[in-house]
Amino acid sequence: CCALTTTGDLYTFGHTQGQDNSNGNLLGRDGLGPGSEFPPRVVQQDGLGQIAEIGVSSYSNVAITMDGRVLTWGDSDGNALGHSNRTCDTPEWVRSLRWLRCTHASLSYTNGAAATDEG
Repeated sequence: CCALTTTGDLYTFGHTQGQDNSNGNLLGRDGLGPGSEFPPRVVQQDGLGQIAEIGVSSYSNVAITMDGRVLTWGDSDGNALGHSNRTCDTPEWVRSLRWLRCTHASLSYTNGAAATDEG
């Protein structure tokens, strides 16, 4: 699960991989053992910055930063995360969108979409 504060802090909590052992943990925190449950804790990562919006699916997560970057993590089946990391336990910048300022994003199992500030 994810929660976003009004100041842009991202909290995650729950089970690292879900009942089907996805290939990337959904909590956005590195170094967690498989099959473990964790209470709410802020996701801290160099360069992450404040988060404006989050989107979640059963297998993956997306965060939009205040400056318009898109970061994804979780299960990367079908390259659904927009980057080549097979196992993605922490938020990873979707570099193919680096020239765009994104404002919204959504995910499903193997698909994702992002909208820019220009529509």
